[in-house]
Amino acid sequence: MPRSMPLKKEEFEQRIKRTKRLMTERGFDGLVAFSCYQERQGHVAYLTNHFISFPNVMSHMGFGHAAVVVPSNSAPVLIAPMGYEPEKVYGIDEAKTGFNLLTDLIAALQEKGLEKGRLGVAGTDVIPAEYYHKLADALPQVKIEPANDLLESQRAIKSPAEVALLREATHIADVGLEASMKAVHEGASQFDIELAARRAALDAGADFIPRVRVANGKTISTLGWPMVKDRKLNKGDLVYLDFIGWYGGYGFDNSRVTVVGKPSGQQRNFLEHLVEVTEWMIDVLKPGKEIEFCYTESRARTIMPFGHGIGLEICENPWVTLGRPVTLEPNMVISIEPIVISREMGGMNIEDTVLVTESGIEVLNQCTRRFW
Repeated sequence: MPRSMPLKKEEFEQRIKRTKRLMTERGFDGLVAFSCYQERQGHVAYLTNHFISFPNVMSHMGFGHAAVVVPSNSAPVLIAPMGYEPEKVYGIDEAKTGFNLLTDLIAALQEKGLEKGRLGVAGTDVIPAEYYHKLADALPQVKIEPANDLLESQRAIKSPAEVALLREATHIADVGLEASMKAVHEGASQFDIELAARRAALDAGADFIPRVRVANGKTISTLGWPMVKDRKLNKGDLVYLDFIGWYGGYGFDNSRVTVVGKPSGQQRNFLEHLVEVTEWMIDVLKPGKEIEFCYTESRARTIMPFGHGIGLEICENPWVTLGRPVTLEPNMVISIEPIVISREMGGMNIEDTVLVTESGIEVLNQCTRRFW
């Protein structure tokens, strides 16, 4: 599959059309969708194919953020501080590229006749609170209402083209995982493991790899900082790698665990338990059935079921986690990563990406779960 395989223009046109229909059903005169760099690009990218390349700085100017205004009865307007790539953006007849996102956004709303009425806002969780309040102050006749679910519900169900991109993204993750596990040996460092994963995935076609997490030791915490250290691997160490990146704008997020040298009996029992719990959680998932997980105990270890949708963002709807009922639908794509917590060895997980089909669950990862 070529590195730059794009979604077609018609797909974005259908997204805008569907969004306008949903807006009308909800009684909105317009919608503003916000996104921000780096891992919260979803809403604006979904509607326009615009991706932000400038980090979040000078929040009062909006650098690192973007927005799209979708009127119910006219063409959308992209708000892209500092510019965008016109040849890569779809469904947009007009764009504002000034140095203040709110100034351009308010002007676009006024030009589109949205100074009054009902305005839905998607992405309230990715913008500073001051944006929301300043928008309300500037447009006192507008009733501003959160509308995150209007786009989140659409994005949760992937199109065939999106599924194809996610398949390739997961294949690239497999290449990186296999390379990193092969790099595990006594005397290697966490940096060596990270670089092996990055190099292999980029060679395989990854667009961007923002985050690699490596941990090693007899007991592991996967949430240390920095995420990769200049720390050597010793014989008998457990080694954990969590690998995140994008291909064609669509993400991968997978993890594997191994051991330096031959595992002890206790380590093998724990590693096999990680595989067993991942397979159990995947097996429980069924399309059209409401699922709700809770903490459980197995082999004197605590199990914390967890999973999240993946697509334009690494973590997005649907969430498959504790105390949160969810009903899965065909063409949802989910990263499954139940955590096994052991007093002797810490907390770790094996993470696979799965596709919900009409009849069940398809695991997209092809690399082994057993690197020992």
